[in-house]
Amino acid sequence: YQRRVHGEFSITSTMADEKKDAPAKKLPEYELRLRRVIRNPLLKRKQMRLDVLHIGRAGVSKKEPPQKIADLYKIQEPNTIVLFGFKSDFGGGRSSGFCHIYESLHWLKTFEPKFRQVRMDLAKKEKSSRKQRKEKKNRAKLVHGIKKAMVLKGQAIPKKEKVKKDEKKEKKDDQTLR
Repeated sequence: YQRRVHGEFSITSTMADEKKDAPAKKLPEYELRLRRVIRNPLLKRKQMRLDVLHIGRAGVSKKEPPQKIADLYKIQEPNTIVLFGFKSDFGGGRSSGFCHIYESLHWLKTFEPKFRQVRMDLAKKEKSSRKQRKEKKNRAKLVHGIKKAMVLKGQAIPKKEKVKKDEKKEKKDDQTLR
């Protein structure tokens, strides 16, 4: 577009033109700092606080740090690393959150909450309406034990066979004769 400078016209390129011509900018690197690293043998994982220093950068994607952590701890399966609870500090340049490193994918699926597994594409979210979820919850209230688990899974509960009145009388008669 044209711009008037001191009575003269000068032609300047738009932002779109600059983006096309200029080489792609490489984002500045980020630094990871691990704090309070503990091994949790009961839950088969290492857990820690993770500080990400990203000066000159708006933030870091959750998909980037697991690669660096996997290299640091020599982990073959980077999908056993779970990052969550990240908050950026006031003023920017630093974010902190939590990190869990599981021994295997099996232990991750066993101990990690379902919603985090859905975020990592390890599980599928149940798609049902609100009314269906409420009806399922209320059906589960009426039963106990194994039957409750069957209701929550959506399986049918086996019904008791109804005994006819004649059979009841025969059973009573048999019991009185003994």
